[in-house]
Amino acid sequence: MLNRPLSSIQFTVFDFETTGLYPDKDRIIEIGAVKFSLGGDEFRFSGLINPERPIPEGASAVNHIYDKDVEDKPVTADIMPAFTEFIDDSVLVAHNIGFDASFLVQTNERLGIETPDLICLDTIPLAKRYFKGLYSYSLENIANTIGIDIENAHRAEDDAVACKELFMRCLEKIPDYTYLELKGLLKHSGIRKKSLIQNYRAGR
Repeated sequence: MLNRPLSSIQFTVFDFETTGLYPDKDRIIEIGAVKFSLGGDEFRFSGLINPERPIPEGASAVNHIYDKDVEDKPVTADIMPAFTEFIDDSVLVAHNIGFDASFLVQTNERLGIETPDLICLDTIPLAKRYFKGLYSYSLENIANTIGIDIENAHRAEDDAVACKELFMRCLEKIPDYTYLELKGLLKHSGIRKKSLIQNYRAGR
């Protein structure tokens, strides 16, 4: 994958909303993902998940997802196999990817689902490289600053769509980026390669 030009790669930008901050204790309650190529192909995967436990008030205050919203939704074990298949053979992209990747890997480990060891890209260091001097590098602040619309911030699909737009805005800062190999993007942007299994399993 590292030696392939960006024009030949599928990227999956994804975002999770969760019951809390800790992947070993908390649960995913919403998935939003956009799988796309630079040639224009795009596919989406999104939906609410029943965590089979009450959603804490603090989490609902951020994402506005409540117990009543998920009571009739599929449980995690019914969703994660399909999502894992959806992301296969792509490069994963997220804003603060360590959070979402850790939930992905540790949720699948708990469910006994094999997770492909995909390359992961974080849009925070990309944004710091190509949009310097912002007072905050939260997705919402970056979007507001550079003119990306987020219809519902802290909802998974809307955040994933905004993150995809941010990723593309960063790429467009690089001359002839479509001819660049993935390893060239890492070098040009000054970011380290991270892999899903090697970097985001429990205890890493």
